Amino acid sequence: MLTRSEHAVVTIVGPGGMGKTRTALQVAADVLDHYEDGAFFVDLAAATSSRGFYVAIADVFQIAEAPGRTLQAQVTDHLQRKRLLLLLDNFEQISSLAPDVAQIVSSCPDLQCLVTSRVPLHIRPEIIHDLSPLSTPQKFADCSEPDQLTQFESVRLFIDRARAAVPNFQVSNDNAPAVAEICHRLDGIPLAIELAAARTRVLPPRAMLARLGKCLDLLTGGALDLPERQQTLRATLDWSHDLLDRHTRAAFAALASFDGLIRLEAAEAVLPAAGISGVAVIDVLQTLLDQSLLIVAPLEEPEPIYAMLQTVHEYAAEKLQESPEHGPVMNRHAGYFAELAARAREHFHGPDQVRWIRLVWLEFENMRGAATTLRRRRDTEEFAHLATNLAMLLDIKGRIADALSLLEDAVSEAHSGSLVHTRALAYYGNVLADSGREEEGIRRMREARAVDELPDDLACQLECDIARAMCQLKRYEDAADMLGTARSRAAAIGNDFALARVFLAQGELALRTGETTRSRERYRLAIDHFTEVGDRRQIALAMQNLGVAAYFDNDLDEARVQFNAAIGVMTETGSTRDLLIVYNNLGSLCLAQERHDEAEQCFKSLIALAAQIGDKPKLTAGQGGLADVLLAQRKTEDALAVSEAALRTGSRAGKCLESGLAHRVAGDCYAAVERNAEALREYTEAEKLFSDLGESEELQRAREGIEKVQAKG
Repeated sequence: MLTRSEHAVVTIVGPGGMGKTRTALQVAADVLDHYEDGAFFVDLAAATSSRGFYVAIADVFQIAEAPGRTLQAQVTDHLQRKRLLLLLDNFEQISSLAPDVAQIVSSCPDLQCLVTSRVPLHIRPEIIHDLSPLSTPQKFADCSEPDQLTQFESVRLFIDRARAAVPNFQVSNDNAPAVAEICHRLDGIPLAIELAAARTRVLPPRAMLARLGKCLDLLTGGALDLPERQQTLRATLDWSHDLLDRHTRAAFAALASFDGLIRLEAAEAVLPAAGISGVAVIDVLQTLLDQSLLIVAPLEEPEPIYAMLQTVHEYAAEKLQESPEHGPVMNRHAGYFAELAARAREHFHGPDQVRWIRLVWLEFENMRGAATTLRRRRDTEEFAHLATNLAMLLDIKGRIADALSLLEDAVSEAHSGSLVHTRALAYYGNVLADSGREEEGIRRMREARAVDELPDDLACQLECDIARAMCQLKRYEDAADMLGTARSRAAAIGNDFALARVFLAQGELALRTGETTRSRERYRLAIDHFTEVGDRRQIALAMQNLGVAAYFDNDLDEARVQFNAAIGVMTETGSTRDLLIVYNNLGSLCLAQERHDEAEQCFKSLIALAAQIGDKPKLTAGQGGLADVLLAQRKTEDALAVSEAALRTGSRAGKCLESGLAHRVAGDCYAAVERNAEALREYTEAEKLFSDLGESEELQRAREGIEKVQAKG
């Protein structure tokens, strides 16, 4: 930007602690040869007025005040004859003097200004460079491997500064997840990371992470040769907060009620509790953006969405806690998001479901915060209703443990026998059954079904879900009876959605009993009825199941068509949990058809998605599947490396089918490189797991592997 002559003023903008000054100094050094008369640094931290601004510049150039002339005129005259770069540092507290900068550069044609500020100057000669945070690991990424972490700038800075405090500091398998989480929690802000890293002398990363809940108190003790405002993170934020007027401070505090993103509509709903409404909402948002206390989230939405960095949010939350508007703001926030969740629930099954699922996911953290407020307020029915809605979204996104936790709370809080309690209980049982706890799930769903005056649509849904759980337990006759009752009920009430659910469950029953032709017919009926009501997510689920039925019917081409169609719709609806399953199925199918490139891409997609949400079993499945593909392509060394990664992941996934798969594929890879003792060990582990889990097909593969290795002696 500086080397383009049309930009007389380049402003580096960013929050406190982002490294604006350090960046500006490095840039000035890099372009020094471009300026015949050099580059000069002007520290404006102490300047509070127009005179202070010109005194700071005059001191740098040793300009003595002359009687009868203003200092402004003397500075301008001196600079007119120079080809130089003027680095104006910490301009935010005298931002009203931005026109003076414009006047200086217009009077001095060979002068350029490099400005650091938390606020843009908003003058015509200016071009702005927003200084981004350092790159950080993703929150749900698997960052247990030290080598994976050094690709992130924030981690490299943490390591560098930690070694300044503890020369032998190393990132190890033990502390890597804590280092990753620290850098993520600190938003990649260089000052925050430096202050945290300096603490490693007394706090190892895991101990530091445990104490990072109040990071403003922990992140102190910066170098004594730094300005006072940069020696603690709190002082840096105090500097910015002191620049705000009364209304903007009130808005800043009120926006701390938002735990995640801040949509304009939501801000307009909440900020009136702090005395700010109408066009004033837009005004304060703009001011907070200019002061780098808000950022624009990088999302493609019709209207801008704002956010606070986590460290800034903690500071704002303290201000809200001290504010007399704390109670009204939190109540208004909870009311808005409870009402939004209720509206969303109505659209989760219908033609607008994609938009509403996306909206609730965007607002998930805010809705969870609203649920906490409702629970503290003892508004138990509203809390349970909101918690159940959020659990449904978590289930769709594959975060089963979080969904179950919310549902447990909803069931315990709601009034027994109320419709809210019954719906929470019904969904709780469904998720329990789907997560392998079938008996407990059936018990909970039967409790819900026994409630007096149960709505017919909920009764039908429960009968379908109970039947599906019975199928998983191989209680096929009981499941068939239950589905007969459900179908009669759905037909009597004329509910297409309920009937579609019956067909979906009947398709699963037929598939499990080996009636693949009937299964495919039931799944097609389910697709037709879900299409009638516009439920895209359920259409995709039926497509996936139809693909499985076609696979078992040896119609592999039809299976591929259905799996690919399901992936397209699931991607659109954001159905992460369903996508994990269909990627695994399509990958296995492509491997069986020797379509190795497609299989490899499927398993890589599965790995990325499972790592993103922290699903260890599905991550293990993806790694195991990828190792199978690489082995089939005779990429033996690569396959072995991936299979060993699957073993490590599987050890954290617990006793599950996917862990057995990791052992079996590792056995195949070790056998391929003649490491027979290790192959036998892994096959034996796989045999034990598959035998305990009743998985006959993979059990046979493990036993065949054992026989082949033993035959080699």
